[in-house]
Amino acid sequence: MTQHGRTTKNKWFAGSNTFAYWCLLGSAGIALGGNNVIGASSAAKADAVGERPEIKSAALSIAAGPAQGSSWLPALSGAVLEVLKQPEVSHTKGRLQIGVARSLEPAIVVNAATAPAAQWTVLTNGWRAWSVSVTSSGALALRVHLEGVMLPPGAQVLVFDPANPSSAPPAITAQALKGQPDVWSGTVFSDQAMVQCQVPPGVAPGAVSFSITQVSHLYLLPPAPNLKQAGACELDVSCYPAWLQDASGVARMSFVDQGNTYVCTGCLLAANDPNNTSDYFLTANHCIGNQALASTIELFWFYQTSSCNGPPPDLSSVPTTSGADLLATSTGNDFTFLRLRQAAPSGAHALAWSTNTPNVGDPLVGIHHPTGDYKRISFGSFYASDPDFWAVQWSQGVTEFGSSGSPLINANHQVIGQLNGGFDGPGSSCQNPSDPDQYGRFDLTYPAIKQWIDPNGSGPTNPVTNQVTFVRGTYMGLFYDGGTGVEQQSSGIFTLTTTATGRFSGRLELGNASYSITGQFNSDGSAQPLIKRRNLNALTVQLQLDPQDPDEISGTVSDGTFTAQLSGERAVYDGRTSIAPEAGQFTMVIPGAIANGGDPSVTPGGDGYATVTVNKAGMIVASGMLADGTHFAQSATVSKSANWPFYVALYGGQGSALSGITFSDATDFTGALSWIKPAITRTKYYPNGFTAATTITGAGYTRPQRGTPVLNLSSGTVSLSGNDPSVSIQDSIAIDSNNRVTFQSDKRSSLTFSTGNGMFSGHVLNPGTSTMIPFSGVVLQNQNTGMGFFLGTDQSGEVVIGQ
Repeated sequence: MTQHGRTTKNKWFAGSNTFAYWCLLGSAGIALGGNNVIGASSAAKADAVGERPEIKSAALSIAAGPAQGSSWLPALSGAVLEVLKQPEVSHTKGRLQIGVARSLEPAIVVNAATAPAAQWTVLTNGWRAWSVSVTSSGALALRVHLEGVMLPPGAQVLVFDPANPSSAPPAITAQALKGQPDVWSGTVFSDQAMVQCQVPPGVAPGAVSFSITQVSHLYLLPPAPNLKQAGACELDVSCYPAWLQDASGVARMSFVDQGNTYVCTGCLLAANDPNNTSDYFLTANHCIGNQALASTIELFWFYQTSSCNGPPPDLSSVPTTSGADLLATSTGNDFTFLRLRQAAPSGAHALAWSTNTPNVGDPLVGIHHPTGDYKRISFGSFYASDPDFWAVQWSQGVTEFGSSGSPLINANHQVIGQLNGGFDGPGSSCQNPSDPDQYGRFDLTYPAIKQWIDPNGSGPTNPVTNQVTFVRGTYMGLFYDGGTGVEQQSSGIFTLTTTATGRFSGRLELGNASYSITGQFNSDGSAQPLIKRRNLNALTVQLQLDPQDPDEISGTVSDGTFTAQLSGERAVYDGRTSIAPEAGQFTMVIPGAIANGGDPSVTPGGDGYATVTVNKAGMIVASGMLADGTHFAQSATVSKSANWPFYVALYGGQGSALSGITFSDATDFTGALSWIKPAITRTKYYPNGFTAATTITGAGYTRPQRGTPVLNLSSGTVSLSGNDPSVSIQDSIAIDSNNRVTFQSDKRSSLTFSTGNGMFSGHVLNPGTSTMIPFSGVVLQNQNTGMGFFLGTDQSGEVVIGQ
């Protein structure tokens, strides 16, 4: 059994490399404690920041102007930063190191002798302030260490970014210190921190005394929005509404050990006593093992996306709280139980817990901050156990360094453990997702913390979940991997029929196969059906009905090698009491390479097309032809949000066309289309295959009355262009009131409109070969044009009818 977290993944070893790391870091003047190299435990002198009742504003006001003193540290060299980011350094004791200690030599000493009253700035509110600037060049953020702090009543020390003083962490006060003389500031997201001491009117500045001895230079932070730091196989927690309430109580936990800053994860834990207003927090002992470390914790709340796979917020913008009292801890099952000194922000819900033993195969969930990045979620099942730990094997998502201390949650939304590391091995990773992880058993933790969370012995707490009202109906939607884009092996369409009791059945189309799906939704609207496939990995489907809108469903489809996001909506129109506003006729064009400025030798140059009808019940029937000559047809439904999930399997199930189409009003629609054709040597057109991306355009179609042209044209042109053979033909036409067309140059050319549905077809003479080129397409009445394609030797070209 591997204990104390994920050290088995990158265990430090003695030898020449060890000596080289020591020499390089030492020559750079970086203070490294034993934890940084060999993972030894130590009692740092760091202590509390802030106070329990509320998160106070940073200051009454901040003194402007230059500081009375300053200290500057040069940037760390690139070689040193590379060493610090090596697993042997950054992954000590299973914790993720993100900052390194740097000593101020000499220390900055503030007392009556070094900061006489005459040097203090008088603020507009009558307070007096003394400031000093501390810079560690190139740092992404700083935490500042104050020692020997003595503050008179009412005095406070602010540590802030001088370029953004409004973002200052909570003030350091005598009340927050609780008689302890040393403190680490909250994180300042800059390489410069202003340390400003303020005293109220009537308080002598000479009563203030402290020294600034160190900074923790943060060199590893989550990247800019829209970039991912965690593994590509990780799942965004915001894609799973059923778990968002649980996720709200999971926090990114930063702390300082011997001047080095680390990241783990932990969660709020519910107490049975409704009169108990304390915020309790569960994490791992290998992260926080003593009171000195607990005093330095800084919790970052709601560091997660606001929508599925949306951009994460900037870490500096989320709420934070600081400091905790250590109530109980153990190395045996690797737990630490804390009471927060500052109240968690509104909206952070404490998680329920259970001492029940899981059974092999029971579904389990992990919510965590891998590599300190924004919040993710993992799905798996109970795998095994030993006297101290539960083991879980993930089917979707994994854990990483920084995930340590995060909760293991059962299907009833109850915490049953906290992450320690790998079970008999290095643990899960995107490269080896099935390697099991181990979590400290909560049933062993419970006796040690019972006096705080369950003093009356009431037993497991029940989560407050969002109940879903089940409705009868049929859902339809698409799924594909938003990270990699639409790919043939991981995209498709699904239908799901539900009953008023939450039973469901349906089908999922993927590639050349159609799989049945059945099951029962939980009371919170979640379900996890499994689709077994012969000679292929099973498909795990996560389904979640929206508690606020039961007409919407979301989730994922995964086979262990991909995870596709699923989204769909219920058909709500019946054609009698509720009529689809989109009911009517439409024509649809799929622009090809020529229209999009692409290469028609790589992807079809012409424009595919279709006719579309929507009946009063919202049923859509589309029939058309792609620009390589492939016929297609689909039946679907339009949702109350005017969405149409368009998917057709092509080429014997080896290819597909997928688009989320939206009706912008009752007269037109649009949608991004992905068209996949595999290499098929026996096919005439585009045998090498392709993946094409374009945007579908659709327009309402009105059948013209007798004596009225289908387009508002009495004359115009028919233009053909393509490379195979090289074609560039343009001929003038005249259209009479009965839609009869006459070509000006060659009377053998023809064009016929089908006024019933908006299609057209015809042929023109190719002057270069004296042969006729047949073509077809549809009109777009809102653009007063027609678009389509013609086929050459092994490519297609475009035909356009217009002015």
